Amino acid sequence: MASPSTGDDDDPDKDKLHNKKRGIFPKVATNILRAWLFQHLTHPYPSEEQKKQLAQDTGLTILQVNNWFINARRRIVQPMIDQSNRAVSQAGPYGPDGQPMGGFVMDGQTHMGIRPPGPMGGVGMGMGVEGQWHYM
Repeated sequence: MASPSTGDDDDPDKDKLHNKKRGIFPKVATNILRAWLFQHLTHPYPSEEQKKQLAQDTGLTILQVNNWFINARRRIVQPMIDQSNRAVSQAGPYGPDGQPMGGFVMDGQTHMGIRPPGPMGGVGMGMGVEGQWHYM
């Protein structure tokens, strides 16, 4: 037996008003933003001019670029720092082979243990399919 309904479930306009689809940015756009982020890990805050340029390069709005960076600093940069801090507190500034581990500086604070990906980064981090960070 069906449960009583208010009738809202049958209203086709309800979906239009309350069910906004999440936009998924084009891969090219996220690659451009991610590249900028990793090139600027020491200060992952683009200037207004840089935001305009990134918006133009990606085809996104400045608001979308702003929001992407807010989320990226929480979802990408902060976990890297947290993992780096855990690695340092457990093993000290040296790796298992006794060699000093590289670090990076963000906003004036040195964070040891994880080098940003790239040609100068040496050991890097990569995001796996499940969204988890892995050493590369």
